[in-house]
Amino acid sequence: FTDDFARVAGRRSYPDPAHAATAQTTAKRTWTSINSETVLRQMVNEFSEFARMPEARPAPNDLNAVAGEAVSLYKNAHAGIDITFKPDPAVPVFDLDREQLKRGAINLLENAVQAVHEGGGTRVDVSTDYDAKLGIVRLVVADDGPGISADVKNRLFEPYFSTKKDGTGLGLTIVHRIVADHEGFIRVQDNRPRGTRFVIELPAKGADQQVRRTKESTV
Repeated sequence: FTDDFARVAGRRSYPDPAHAATAQTTAKRTWTSINSETVLRQMVNEFSEFARMPEARPAPNDLNAVAGEAVSLYKNAHAGIDITFKPDPAVPVFDLDREQLKRGAINLLENAVQAVHEGGGTRVDVSTDYDAKLGIVRLVVADDGPGISADVKNRLFEPYFSTKKDGTGLGLTIVHRIVADHEGFIRVQDNRPRGTRFVIELPAKGADQQVRRTKESTV
C-alpha cells in the first residue's frame, strides 16, 4: 500500500520523471511516518487498556451467547470470509466475566481473520463444547490461513511479540490474561489440513449450582 501511495503521488503531481521520483520518495517517507505514528498510538492505547484491565468478575453467564455475539460482529464485517459458529447446546451456564470473555473472543477472531486475509484462506470456524466429566468448557477459534511455525507458537503470548508489521503484540497477551483470570488455559495448535486453532479451556465453575436452581424452579 505504501508503494502504491507513493506512485500515485508522483504520477499525479509531477509529470517530469526526476520530480516524480522525488515525490514518490517523499510520499513514501510521509506515509511510513504516519503509519508508524498510528501503530505507536495503537500500542499505547492497547497497553493502557491492558494495564487498566480489572480483575475478572465472574457471574452466571452463557458462553454460547457471548461467543455468538462476537461471531455476529465479524460475520457482518467480513462477508468475504465464511465464518461459522457451532455452539454445543450442552454447554451450561457457569461463572464467567461476560465482557472480558467477549473481548477475548473478539481478539481471537481478529487474529483469525487477519491470518485468512494474509494467507489466502477462506474460512474461520468457531465452536464450543462441554466435557461434563472434567467440568471443562472449551471455546475453539480455527482458521485456514498459513499456519504458525513452532518457534513463533512458543512466543505468541509474550507482550509486544508480533509477526505483523502493524501489530502491537498485545492482542493475544490480553486473551492470555483474561483466560488466566478465569483459571483456564489457552493453547495454540495446528489446524488440519492447514491453518491454526486456538483452544480456550475454562472450568465450568458454578454450573452445578445453576443446574440445581433450574431443577428447583421447575418443581
